[in-house]
Amino acid sequence: MNKKEFDFFDKKENIKKLKIWFYILLIILVLLDLVIHKHPHYAWENLFGSYAIYGFLSCVVIVIISKLLGKLLLQKPEDYYDR
Repeated sequence: MNKKEFDFFDKKENIKKLKIWFYILLIILVLLDLVIHKHPHYAWENLFGSYAIYGFLSCVVIVIISKLLGKLLLQKPEDYYDR
């Protein structure tokens, strides 16, 4: 059989719907920051969206550090096995 079976994620309209729902969920979660009572330990935790900003910056730092570790420790030169 040459007929390709399409998966849910192969259809562009499904991807578009998922992105819309994802962004709606993100907005709702950030807006809940106005309603939910927090028990802050630091002054910056009182800022609106502080946990979302903290989570985003943490992910950025993790990606940067993992890329640096990959370049410095894991990757070998192209002719590594030819020596």
